[in-house]
Amino acid sequence: MTDDTAGAPAAIATVDLTPGDWVLDPTRSSISIEHTGMWGLAKVKGVFTEFRGEAMVSPAGSVRGTVRIYTGSIDTENAKRDTHLRSADFFDAENHPSITFNATSALSESSGSISIRGELTVLDTTRPLSFTAQISELTAAALTLTANIPISRTDFGVSWNKLGMLKPVTLVTVTARFARQPR
Repeated sequence: MTDDTAGAPAAIATVDLTPGDWVLDPTRSSISIEHTGMWGLAKVKGVFTEFRGEAMVSPAGSVRGTVRIYTGSIDTENAKRDTHLRSADFFDAENHPSITFNATSALSESSGSISIRGELTVLDTTRPLSFTAQISELTAAALTLTANIPISRTDFGVSWNKLGMLKPVTLVTVTARFARQPR
């Protein structure tokens, strides 16, 4: 099944999700980043410690959802670097407290993965984003997805790059466990 209608959600064809409201479980989910710096000689890794999300699965199987990541929660285990990442050079956490992904469609693939399409908003710049997530858990009460998503920071106006030290792409790894909410 394909999603040829702009704005219309695609149904999950081979993955049977229970219709209803689903909420991201932050205690069993994680969002991390990895970025190559120092002219390719070092990798900076970090995690976001605060995020929220929800999804809705219709009886027809269409899926919509939102994940909000709080920029002030970045933790690279280096306080000086974290302060810089929260500054206007990068996330500008004071003026832009969150990064938001709005999923507009999800399509099951025969491999047991899901193609997800939506829009990512960083620093008030919104761009389309599509990626494939692997399913590691699927029950009537829970769904866990994992995805590695390359993001070009310059597409969102994050252009600080002293002496050309930083590569343009950041790898975002998401493990998202959603729990179905009782009616």
